[in-house]
Amino acid sequence: MQTPDNPATPLATQATNTPPAPGQYWPEQAGWYIGIICNPINGQAWHLIQPDGDEFAFSSTAWCKEGQLVDGAISIYDGHANTLDMLAAKSPLAKKIRALPGDCYLPSRAEALAMFATAKAKQAPGWHWTSTQDSDNNAWSQYFRNGYQGNNVYKGAKARARAVRRLVIQSFSPLSVEGGAA
Repeated sequence: MQTPDNPATPLATQATNTPPAPGQYWPEQAGWYIGIICNPINGQAWHLIQPDGDEFAFSSTAWCKEGQLVDGAISIYDGHANTLDMLAAKSPLAKKIRALPGDCYLPSRAEALAMFATAKAKQAPGWHWTSTQDSDNNAWSQYFRNGYQGNNVYKGAKARARAVRRLVIQSFSPLSVEGGAA
């Protein structure tokens, strides 16, 4: 039995998957803890982590070819699904990010906004791509100086990109409304 009075027996250690406060470094995950993101459409929730290291940031890259419509990649919440859609459409940016360790992906609009809210100081200045597509010509981007998001950046333009990853924590049942599903 573990007791504080018996030094030969180790005390129980704190769980390694307990996140710190948002915006703080999470040593067990080797990155900055952004917070919990929930997709209200499918009820999935996850801890969002911004991996630490220069290899997880890109300074000048296009989202995909200008004028290329990617099937999917329209989720405001789910950057992982968007990035997989981008990869299926042969986006060079998605290919770079998916080649990183740890199941990395390009954040969605909601995830990028959470990054601004909790870890603004950890972001390079300038526009950063999100994985959320707006049209065949444009994708959404996040400006970390003031929190502005814009959909007027051409997919072929060179902008910054930042990889994130997640730890899925729970799936909730989507709320239903009277007379039909949510």
